[in-house]
Amino acid sequence: MAPERFGGAYAEGRVSIIEALQNVFYGLQTSERAVSCMELMKSFGWDASDAFIQHDVQELNRILCDQLEEQMKNTAMAGSIKRLFEGEMENSIQCLDVDYTSRRPETFCDVQLSIKSEKGPLLHTLEESLKEFTAEEMLHGDNMYQAEGYGKQRAKKGIRFLKFPPVLNFQLKRFHFDRERVEMVKLNSRFEYPRLLDLSPFAPRAGRYLLHSVVVHCGDVDGGHYCTYIRPNLDARCVKFDDDKVTSCHDSAAVEASFGGDDDDFDEFSFNAYMLVYIQEQCAENVLRVPDPKQVNSRMVDRCSARMD
Repeated sequence: MAPERFGGAYAEGRVSIIEALQNVFYGLQTSERAVSCMELMKSFGWDASDAFIQHDVQELNRILCDQLEEQMKNTAMAGSIKRLFEGEMENSIQCLDVDYTSRRPETFCDVQLSIKSEKGPLLHTLEESLKEFTAEEMLHGDNMYQAEGYGKQRAKKGIRFLKFPPVLNFQLKRFHFDRERVEMVKLNSRFEYPRLLDLSPFAPRAGRYLLHSVVVHCGDVDGGHYCTYIRPNLDARCVKFDDDKVTSCHDSAAVEASFGGDDDDFDEFSFNAYMLVYIQEQCAENVLRVPDPKQVNSRMVDRCSARMD
């Protein structure tokens, strides 16, 4: 999805993204029927034809959060998106033979994890992929580091997490450039992730995270379909959102059934996890507390009620 198609000036009659999201979530909380997302699509700047184009869910999530953060500036909710979804990491390069170290902090709203190692082997678990993400890389030979004031030097390069956010998004890099085929392919190999994830080895005081949502992709690199499994109360039951079909299911459908296959062969009907959402255990109750719409925003309730009449 091209960023320039998203947001921007609002056409006459088009509601803001914030208002459209409020309408959708109020409908989800109060309606017994599937809630239309057409108004939300229009708030993006999409027309009916865009509904039939596959857009990358991770890119959409990033742009949506950026737009919400922008629209909440100078309001009481300013910064709330960052507080909920933004973590911190540090990129570092340390020379081995001279006293020179470069450190560069940066923020992230999701962590993109490999299914296949840069060295070639497939990775089989979320923990394996996190270890590779934070593994040190040696810079030597033709790949030596150009250190300011010292010239080219042998060095070790690495990434470490400084802080994970309360709600942590992982994108699994299922789509991979195959150097032998010289084309993009989808990796359908089995990749396991836990219901309870201990991130203490990866960041100070990170603690444990609970699996909340799994976005599944069915299809290949050229197209496909998304559906989402959500554990609203983190109990054993999940809710599956598949377009306008909303059904209850056991969490094994969101976990074991979405790990993927036993190899990375091409399969146009491949069905596997693409994005994972974890919530920090110590704040899960607060993050998932069901709000009382009248207490939170009575004007929104009046507006939505008038629309339903």
